[in-house]
Amino acid sequence: MGEHGLIDTWLERLDRGVYFLVAVLFLVAAAAMGVYSVLTFAQHLRDDFPLDLITFINDLLLVLIILEVLGTVRSYLPDGYHVARAIPVHRHHLRHATHPRRCFGSCTP
Repeated sequence: MGEHGLIDTWLERLDRGVYFLVAVLFLVAAAAMGVYSVLTFAQHLRDDFPLDLITFINDLLLVLIILEVLGTVRSYLPDGYHVARAIPVHRHHLRHATHPRRCFGSCTP
């Protein structure tokens, strides 16, 4: 294995490590926001209920958004995508998603 192969191996490991760290942080953030939302809603239950309910729903939607982003980050871990490899693939799928006549069946970049 040459110098470039060794560098690629370490960059791949670093890339996966960063994705793993970000995934863990997203999971912690979603859990913390979920607990905060429930506690805040329960604490202010007798105040202004409609406003508290809207705030609670807003907080839960934020948790769902965080979990969706976590799912996206998690999807890159097993495949070992580099960010540089993932962006062109997403551009390709977005381009064909807007023009369905171009791509029936299997769309490959």
